[in-house]
Amino acid sequence: MAALRDRYIRFDWAIKRLLRQKANFGVLEGFLTVFLDQKVTIVEILESEGGQKRKDGEFNRVDIKAKNSKSEIIIVEIQNMRILHREKLRYYSMSDAERHAYDEYINAVMIQNDVLGTAKLEGLMEGMTQGRAEGIANEKYNTARKMLSLNIPIETIMEVTGLSEDEIS
Repeated sequence: MAALRDRYIRFDWAIKRLLRQKANFGVLEGFLTVFLDQKVTIVEILESEGGQKRKDGEFNRVDIKAKNSKSEIIIVEIQNMRILHREKLRYYSMSDAERHAYDEYINAVMIQNDVLGTAKLEGLMEGMTQGRAEGIANEKYNTARKMLSLNIPIETIMEVTGLSEDEIS
């Protein structure tokens, strides 16, 4: 089990090492955009502190300079602290029942996110369809008004726009 536990890299290390290249900023920008609930664009990753000692533990810190959706410059500090003399909650040190409950929770969260994402997409598509239909209808009325102002016969306006005589009136 220790081998499985040690297969994963620490988040602060990943940011500091893997995401330092501008080509990889999209991954971190996506995470920060969702986390902060606003569009975030990374400007640069600032210097970091690793392996710093404090009396209550050891920590790593990475600072990120970014712009938010209002074009304000923000500094995002990501800090990972390992507390000495306390056992961290580890997946593989949980009982079978705790692991099962945790797995069920993660599955429920993933299903909920899928459902919400699908509903959001469906709502967006419905809104776009409705907006297009309203736009087409408005354009027909605008065309009819212009044609009326040019004294074009109502029968011709009906034929061109597809509107009824009552709608044109």
